[in-house]
Amino acid sequence: MSAVEQIPVVPSATDAAWLDALAEAGHAAVRRHAFDAGAQLLRRGAPMTHVFIVLDGVVRISRETRSGHTRIVGLALAGDAFACDALASGLYGGDAHAARRAVVAAVDPRRWVEAAAGDARLPALDALASLQMARMMRQDSRLRLNAAARVADFLLQLVERGGGDVVELPIACKDVANHLDLRAETMSRMLRRLAELGGVRRLAPTRFEIDARRLRQIRATP
Repeated sequence: MSAVEQIPVVPSATDAAWLDALAEAGHAAVRRHAFDAGAQLLRRGAPMTHVFIVLDGVVRISRETRSGHTRIVGLALAGDAFACDALASGLYGGDAHAARRAVVAAVDPRRWVEAAAGDARLPALDALASLQMARMMRQDSRLRLNAAARVADFLLQLVERGGGDVVELPIACKDVANHLDLRAETMSRMLRRLAELGGVRRLAPTRFEIDARRLRQIRATP
């Protein structure tokens, strides 16, 4: 089993129980906010005040590289928590922007602890941090793979989340390429290669039918 395969699939926080619990805790622990596409939610280095759960939409986490380029280091989809890493440092580790219109729950850590203690549907903060860490570890392992395997694993992660064999890219192909540390032309070439190998069938510019078994084989190929 590869290192990538050992990373657990992150369960969705948008289950009915989660949503009910968030709504009930909202008066004290949680505030919901809607952001238009491109809006900045967090600034890297700012003092931590809240952690966040994406209820709808997509949030991208980015950092500036030493060469001055912006690298998308993380994606938070519906159900994902982000900025939990700031619980340890006290500072936000990246810039966060809404990749498209997004609804986000801002969680007050101190009040969440109190709410979670009295409601079994709400996870502990360290559980939220563990789920974010699992995504970060998977991304770190993914970037050690070859280009085709990186794209295959990214698509597999979308399949694992959605449970079907058709996936929609959460961000533009060029941004997925950035996230996977690939050139845009390399990303396009790898998608064509995966199609030639029987792993995907392109239904629309950002919509793909997936053969998960074949993609796993491609991911495992050095």
